[in-house]
Amino acid sequence: MSSQPATAPLESAFIGRQEELLALSRHLAEAAAGAGSVVIVRGQAGLGKTRLLGELATSAAAQGVTCLSGTATVARAAMAHGLVVDLLEQFLEQADESEFIE
Repeated sequence: MSSQPATAPLESAFIGRQEELLALSRHLAEAAAGAGSVVIVRGQAGLGKTRLLGELATSAAAQGVTCLSGTATVARAAMAHGLVVDLLEQFLEQADESEFIE
């Protein structure tokens, strides 16, 4: 029995959603310039929404932009503003306390 080190799975190339990524990248650039907006990404399971947003988050991080993510689950739907609470908790965990206004 040989002992081989475990390797991380190779991530596949990102294909087929360049137009959508470009549109989201424009929103990201506008937000970084101070003109934020809301974008809804929706579709049936398995269409690549998570991967698309993962690519955008990678781009955002490379630009020094804070990126938060959340999933609207059935369990959180019972709690008013559950997704917003999740996002704020993530932000507070990542935030530099010196940036807060006293």
